[in-house]
Amino acid sequence: MKQTDQHIADCLERMLEAIARIEHYTEDMTGDTFRVDSLVQDAVIYNLGIVGRVASDVERNHPDFAATHAHVRWKHLHQTCDRIAHDYFSFDADLAWQWITRELPVLKEQLAQIRRPTS
Repeated sequence: MKQTDQHIADCLERMLEAIARIEHYTEDMTGDTFRVDSLVQDAVIYNLGIVGRVASDVERNHPDFAATHAHVRWKHLHQTCDRIAHDYFSFDADLAWQWITRELPVLKEQLAQIRRPTS
C-alpha cells in the first residue's frame, strides 16, 4: 500500500474510532440526559474535535481523494465539528445532540463504505 493510501486509511480509521466512542458514550441517552451530563458532553466534544481535525487533514492533504468522495462534505464536517468542539463559551448541547443523532450515523456509513476498498 502506498504511503498516501495508508495515510488516508489511517484517517478514516481515526474518524470511525472517534464516532464509535461517541456512540458508546451516548448509547441509551436521550437529548435531555445528554443536556445535563457534562462528563459525556466533554467526551463527545473531544471526539468531535478529532473528527473535524481529521476531516480537515483529509481535505487539505488529499484533495483528490476528498473530491472523489465529495458526498462526504469534508469542509462542512470540519466547520461543524469545530463549531461544536471549540466554541467554548456557547456550547449548544441541542446542536451537538442533533448532530450526534442525525449526522453521525450517515457519516459513519459513508466512511465505512469508503474504507472498504482501501483496507
